[in-house]
Amino acid sequence: MRPYWRCRSRNCDISDSFEQTFSFVQADASGAVEWTRPADVVFDASHPRNGIGDATESGFFAATVSGKTIFVNNSISDATVAAFAERNDGALVEESLTRAPNNSELLQFSGNNLRRVALANLNHESAFGEFPSHAIYSQPNEDGVPLLSWRVALLPFLDYGELYQQFNLDEPWDSPYNLSLLPLMPDVFAHPGVAGHKTLLQVVTSPFSNPRTAFPLHYSGSSLGSIQDGTSNTIGFVEANLDEAVQWTKPQDLFYDDADPKSDPTAGWTESFFGIGSPVARIDGSISFIHECVQPTVARHLLLAADGQPPQDHGGCLTGSLTTRTAASSMGGGNLTGAVNFHNRTDFWNFSPNRYEQGFATNTNTTNYPAIVDAVLANEDFGANDDWVDEAIGFDDRRNSITKFAAE
Repeated sequence: MRPYWRCRSRNCDISDSFEQTFSFVQADASGAVEWTRPADVVFDASHPRNGIGDATESGFFAATVSGKTIFVNNSISDATVAAFAERNDGALVEESLTRAPNNSELLQFSGNNLRRVALANLNHESAFGEFPSHAIYSQPNEDGVPLLSWRVALLPFLDYGELYQQFNLDEPWDSPYNLSLLPLMPDVFAHPGVAGHKTLLQVVTSPFSNPRTAFPLHYSGSSLGSIQDGTSNTIGFVEANLDEAVQWTKPQDLFYDDADPKSDPTAGWTESFFGIGSPVARIDGSISFIHECVQPTVARHLLLAADGQPPQDHGGCLTGSLTTRTAASSMGGGNLTGAVNFHNRTDFWNFSPNRYEQGFATNTNTTNYPAIVDAVLANEDFGANDDWVDEAIGFDDRRNSITKFAAE
């Protein structure tokens, strides 16, 4: 075991608990910098969330000096954030911070929710002879308008029958009454990276004309018989990208128009929370991970229910069932506990440079904080340079928004 508590170099300056002192934080998207540039988050005691308060809608990830990865929710007070940022203020931290889930856990979380929804969808088809429409309409004809999401229609099949009964199905989702039910969002639609009663769990809609997706823009739902390409070859539900999050009762989802050459079948869902791909549920309830490298033609075949072209994966971008290829092997898992392991997972960091410029790199960093801290502590403990340096990390990356907290 490494002697974390050895007093060497700057470690002697940390009089507060290593468990209660930030070393690295997830910066706001606007704070992403070139990785060689000496620019980090500067701590301001009067505004302790400056530079980190908008990292995600619900909070920011951080790593303590001891190497513990935590998630600081927006409900945590500024006083606690300040206490963690200052290394020798002597403040007693009374609020508890949540251990940040690693990517393996997040992927399992998303996969479980997708599976629950996919099975509820099949049960709905068994009960009514069709899947729920993409929305609950004001009337079942061409004059009807979407009022509430399919997510509301599935509530009875997700063990939320009492909540379903509370909705006024003749009013839109944002009527004063229905809006009062928005905070009652079921856990199956929740995501730890999204706040505001919003969800990433969506369908991909399309025009009603053929070929179409499993959830076309129509007042009636599709049936199992309409999925002519096969239920295992057709995507039913996706985890959308973070910027596509929507209020869970709102009848709004992703959209793809096969007749429009400008419509991109990969738009809105091939990055998800992870930044490198998305977990999806196929109509049969199987869960798989679709890597961001998936070609538009392959994504098109996955989305369309009856185009007669089963998807062919020529680039290794369809990982198959998450039960056969585990989250740990496909995502780097939560086992990045040392600098060597971290360096060996360079594929986890080699994203396209434009994503860093847009500030999306922070979406996938939850397992990487312990590796960075571990590398720094390894260098500190074993005396490579007697200082906080980054040579021990040894990864090849151009830009990221994990920054050392400059509290000096």
